[in-house]
Amino acid sequence: LNITSSFMNSGTLNFTGGTNANAISGSGNLNITGSVINNAYIVQGGIDIASTGALTSDAGNINTGTQSVTNSGTHTFTGGNNANSVSGTGSTVIAGTVTNNGGDITQDNLTVNNGASFDTAVDKIHITAANAILNDGVLRLNGQGALGNALNQSSAGLGTLYVYGAGTVITNTPLITQNKIIIESGAELVSDAADLDIN
Repeated sequence: LNITSSFMNSGTLNFTGGTNANAISGSGNLNITGSVINNAYIVQGGIDIASTGALTSDAGNINTGTQSVTNSGTHTFTGGNNANSVSGTGSTVIAGTVTNNGGDITQDNLTVNNGASFDTAVDKIHITAANAILNDGVLRLNGQGALGNALNQSSAGLGTLYVYGAGTVITNTPLITQNKIIIESGAELVSDAADLDIN
């Protein structure tokens, strides 16, 4: 599709794959059932990523208003500011510099790729699978709350955990394995000493 004027969806739009270059507006629902790259601004009442689906986009190009992105597949952020809640049994992947501006992220897995960074309040991350936060980049945690999952890296010497802000980050986890942990002045990290593995 190559729409030169406007694309309004107030019903249901299904993308089975490909690259979207069209700005989409409306109160409808966008379904992703294949591998889709988004290069335009999308405003929809909801976005559903099926278990067979994958959506790759700048976070700032997705706007679901008061609704959420339901992800049962793979949702990759290439950069930008995320204002949407993300729920479901899928995986969220951070592949660039991404800031989470208030959306709750409830997923089975969260991955921060090597060279990427993810900045979020700790109480906005709800990862449901065990040992399922994989940080090979920089994970910046702000504020008050508990990090309820093990924090690992896939390759030795890559991941950095950065704790900042006036709140306290509590690690209710079996193990944090990272290359580096940085605690900014005024911030606090609470953990069992044996749960911190710096390699």
